[in-house]
Amino acid sequence: CITLAEKLPEVNGEAFNFGLEHPVTVRQLVEMMIALSGKTDRQPLVQGTAPAEGEILAQWVACDKARSLLGWRPRTTLEDGLKATLAWYAKWRAVKEDVTADLFEFNRSLLRQWH
Repeated sequence: CITLAEKLPEVNGEAFNFGLEHPVTVRQLVEMMIALSGKTDRQPLVQGTAPAEGEILAQWVACDKARSLLGWRPRTTLEDGLKATLAWYAKWRAVKEDVTADLFEFNRSLLRQWH
């Protein structure tokens, strides 16, 4: 949609919201992430049940403008988006561990050359 918006001069400079278009509580999000990660032995720690003074109890973005001007609609569910995000982090972590191991070995080889 960003590419589409860039090509439409009538929306130049306009701001758009993109989201689920329905509320999701932090607890619901955390519980979904726990379930999708397979770490079901973990539970969210909830401290206190009363909202703090001035706390926003519910908030979500309205995507009406993007829908009407860009023809946008959500194509990915929250669950699918979280699955993809968790998969990306798992892949990144594996790459990071490989790179760290490679750097460690590289540094060891340099030290061997100097001693």
